[in-house]
Amino acid sequence: MVENIKYKLRSEWNELINKLTPKDFQDLCYDILKKNNFMNPKPRGNGGDGGRDIEATFIHKIGK
Repeated sequence: MVENIKYKLRSEWNELINKLTPKDFQDLCYDILKKNNFMNPKPRGNGGDGGRDIEATFIHKIGK
């Protein structure tokens, strides 16, 4: 049985993300990296745009 899943539009995501505090946005980015095979994510100094960068190592396993 397939459930009716309603996905958010890009404009809806933009609205939600723009309501986040800078700290909450950084935490969101950290969580996304952590859940997508990036190892040891850690905040770095300020980025060129005034925001904080997150450094992480990506592990990709080839084959089974």
